[in-house]
Amino acid sequence: MSFPKPHPHRALKRPAAQVTLEARARIRRQVIARDQCRCVVCRGPVSYEGAHVHEAVFRSQGGNPVDPTGAGMVTLCPSCHQLVHHRVIRITLTPEGAVEVTPWTDKTSR
Repeated sequence: MSFPKPHPHRALKRPAAQVTLEARARIRRQVIARDQCRCVVCRGPVSYEGAHVHEAVFRSQGGNPVDPTGAGMVTLCPSCHQLVHHRVIRITLTPEGAVEVTPWTDKTSR
């Protein structure tokens, strides 16, 4: 009996880090406060309850979802977050930590 080979992308992913709900909430609050309760794309105001915190640096690219500073995360409004996940816009961070928003031109890669 042979077993199917694992999907190549699954083999690259690191196991999810264990984070307490309290730590996750603290990191979320810190990211929203750092971004001054504004969406980094449209600069519109967002409430703590309505804000979405997005991983701009994916774990597969070295991001750390449990980084206590939230360095690889950004605050988005729900509309802009949807644009990111529908691959209309791309959010990247420069080595200095500045946020860059660009149109998503390559629809095949992440």
